[in-house]
Amino acid sequence: MNGLTKEEVNQRKEAGLINYQTATKTKSKKAIFYHNIVNYFNILNIVLAMIIILSGHYKNVLFMGVIIFNTFIAIFQELKSKKMVDSLTLLVESKIKVIRDNETLEINNDEIVVDDLIIVGIGNQIPVDCKLVDGYIEVDESNLTGESDTIHKHLEDAVYSGSVVVSGNAVLKVQFVGENCRINKIISQTKANKKHPSALRDTLDNILKIITIAIIPVGILMYLKNKYVFKLVIDEVILKSVAPLIGMIPEGLILLTSVALAVGVYKLAKKNVLVQELYCIETLARVDVLCVDKTGTITEGRLQVVETLGNFEHEIANYINAFEYGNASEQAIEQHFGKLNDFEIINKLPFNSKRKFSAVTFKKEGTYLLGAYEFMFKKQNQTELSKIQNYINNGYRVLAFAKSEYGVTESYIPDNLQLVGFIILSDVIRENTAQIFDFFKKQNVAVKVISGDHPLAVSAIAKKAGLQDIDAIDASTLSDEQLTTAILQYNVFGRVTPEQKQKMVDILQQNKKTVAMTGDGVNDVLALKKANVSIAMAQGCDAAKQISNIVLLKNDFQSLYDILMEGRRVINNIQKVATLFLVKTILTIILALISLLTPIKFPFIPIQLTLVSALTIGIPAFFLTLETNKNQISENFMKNVLLTAGSSAILLSIVMLFFSQMTNYYTIATVLAVINGLMLVMYVGKPLNNLKKILIGLLLLVFVVAYTVFGSFFQLMPLTGNEILMVGIGSIALIGQRLLYKYYD
Repeated sequence: MNGLTKEEVNQRKEAGLINYQTATKTKSKKAIFYHNIVNYFNILNIVLAMIIILSGHYKNVLFMGVIIFNTFIAIFQELKSKKMVDSLTLLVESKIKVIRDNETLEINNDEIVVDDLIIVGIGNQIPVDCKLVDGYIEVDESNLTGESDTIHKHLEDAVYSGSVVVSGNAVLKVQFVGENCRINKIISQTKANKKHPSALRDTLDNILKIITIAIIPVGILMYLKNKYVFKLVIDEVILKSVAPLIGMIPEGLILLTSVALAVGVYKLAKKNVLVQELYCIETLARVDVLCVDKTGTITEGRLQVVETLGNFEHEIANYINAFEYGNASEQAIEQHFGKLNDFEIINKLPFNSKRKFSAVTFKKEGTYLLGAYEFMFKKQNQTELSKIQNYINNGYRVLAFAKSEYGVTESYIPDNLQLVGFIILSDVIRENTAQIFDFFKKQNVAVKVISGDHPLAVSAIAKKAGLQDIDAIDASTLSDEQLTTAILQYNVFGRVTPEQKQKMVDILQQNKKTVAMTGDGVNDVLALKKANVSIAMAQGCDAAKQISNIVLLKNDFQSLYDILMEGRRVINNIQKVATLFLVKTILTIILALISLLTPIKFPFIPIQLTLVSALTIGIPAFFLTLETNKNQISENFMKNVLLTAGSSAILLSIVMLFFSQMTNYYTIATVLAVINGLMLVMYVGKPLNNLKKILIGLLLLVFVVAYTVFGSFFQLMPLTGNEILMVGIGSIALIGQRLLYKYYD
């Protein structure tokens, strides 16, 4: 097969018959600017600012400075993260082998043209719609049909984009590209993309809904109360009606959350970890079960032949020659024995993870089989089983090489197989696995090793890799009911089928476990799709990388530690920041309700809320969002945030009520709000290192300067001696809330 010539390729490109890719892992720059600028909170704040401008109190529009600053920071961080992720995506993007001008080339998927001849093997995901013109493959079309059954493809059969090669190798001729592919037609008909589950996003969405519902009626009622009950002049009515609405809006919370996630993605990218789903960082922080595939995860996915039992060098070299693109075992055998082309091939049956053997029928030589002894021989010899067991117990992989006079089909294995010999292979274990397993154990994250190999072989490898307290079981002997019990009891599983891997993840999730799954092979794809977080190795198959939330570009097991720690940092810091923002929101709602239901006026104007927000929320939140935090994630995000923020807001509002009849109520309320806010920063910012202490000291100093030097600008009046004494008593009450926080701790 010669394939297309360079001229034919150029003709098809000019005709638009090229596989243009429209999908992207990240937002476009235009989308980043749009979503950070044009959003509900920003629009609401702009409307409120315009209303204040109409009142003539221009300095009260200063709160927009915080909005603009937060928006700028969010855009900057997302653009920086996008640049890094896009560059890594190019590195991990799969190449496809094509035949052009009688040469085999590797090109990007978006360079494929109609009539190209592409070469595919085990683990490849078909990028375009094709037909099979040479070879034989089995594919998983679950991405298209939802059914995970293996489909056999023969000459002239259609092979659709999105399907995954699970065995064999073939040459395909491209039929349709781009939006004309079957998978892209299905995607275009989908009404909405499936979002990665996120308690954090759901919490923020709920906060947004509550504020959206509350803010309009509160604004209208405050306007009516100020105009007709308090009988204020129109500019004062506007100013004091808008103030509680500004206070209710957690203006930077959504943006700072985006910043925290974007920074997390950027930091992981610098460590060669590609995050393909933003909110999976949160899920990672909550993982309590880590399922790892042995091959390619705790081992390098590379095997080496260490011993052979029998004399079959000539036969095995011809056997391996039948498979152009072999699996890891076949590649190791080829490296050890080489290839010969002395026998004429009549038929071949590629290896797959279900039958666990492959077969080749040669003219005059009969049929040879290579694979797992237990799956090939219906009648098993105890001496041979004992020999195999001895190697397996020591962590080796054993392949049986057998011969038959009869052909082998998918549904037929001859009874009279003749054992030719055994091939002993050894896995190469990755570095740092012992330290990582020990770390996860200390963090109460259960590790379960799941493999298609013999359970004792898996146990031996797991032991070498540093896994402790090993309980192993053969999954091929388990019914569905037994599997349900076993996955909770054992931590090493052998002879696991792809469907069983998926079932194991499902059972763990039904038992309220948050499951991370690592893998690199096509037999891991079903489980990766089902897991809460899926992690693939860069050297893994196309399908595993494309379906996974995260790709480890250096195939480094140590990266799992970095991923978990970054997830914890993001979520813990967002929880701290959310607490600061929601204190102001809850306090404002309480004071607004008091003002509506009683003769007590709302105690702030916008310029004062701006000062309080900047010193107790905006500035400290920016630093808290970016700090290191390796603490374990607490179970209930909403409960923790609302408990701390709610108790602080309620206590502050009660203290404020005692001063509601004083002349300088506005000034006193501002002073108490700043004191309360800084106390809360000290609490959520624990442990307090020297930098945090300096930050809090500077914030307090800025407030003192603002009050003493720029008091008139912020409309803060000098306090009398009696008022200062009362504020001191109120401050002592607020400081006492630390005891309340310790109780919650």
